[in-house]
Amino acid sequence: SIIGNGESGLSIPYGSPFDQGLAITQAELTARQLLISKSGPVSHYELHKPGRQPEPGNALRDINGAMYTVWKPVWFGKEVFHVPLPGGAAYATAAKQLKFVKKIDYFNVAQKYCAVYTKPDGSALVVLWSLKSDQPFTFDFTAPVKMVNTYGRESDLPAGKAKLNLKEAPVYLTVKMPAKQLAEDLKKALNEQSPQFAFSAFFTAP
Repeated sequence: SIIGNGESGLSIPYGSPFDQGLAITQAELTARQLLISKSGPVSHYELHKPGRQPEPGNALRDINGAMYTVWKPVWFGKEVFHVPLPGGAAYATAAKQLKFVKKIDYFNVAQKYCAVYTKPDGSALVVLWSLKSDQPFTFDFTAPVKMVNTYGRESDLPAGKAKLNLKEAPVYLTVKMPAKQLAEDLKKALNEQSPQFAFSAFFTAP
């Protein structure tokens, strides 16, 4: 069956700092919402109230909850200014990276999550994140990798062993490798590098 992910939004206090704390958490969760929706039988996704403009005489207090994920409206006299938030960059990056991709696999190992897609040009898109910050993960890529962080900043990784530090913020990796085999190899590597796997192997090895 197909479902729709409508009116999705994450409310944080209106007075939250623009570039730290809950605004960062809001951005990370928004990106992960998009990834999970893209990996499931979801027909559409709607980011609810990305930057609704309040009436001048009804300005929000700092403690009021607000779903302003993309822009935060701030009144100065009779003028309203829209301040960009981290969630806007996270949403734009996810939408750009996931455009026209097809899901190959989606799985998690010890709270480390991985989604693998194919792009129209035949390259593979790997997205990795963790529910805990600073989780080391090493993987041997047979081709150069284009890495994009949650907010759209790009960097290049050479072919070979890459040492990644998985966090709550997803990282997007595009590489010219067969996506299905890549998904299997990633799952194996995540299992081998998880504490549960190492503990089990120690007590079950001959």
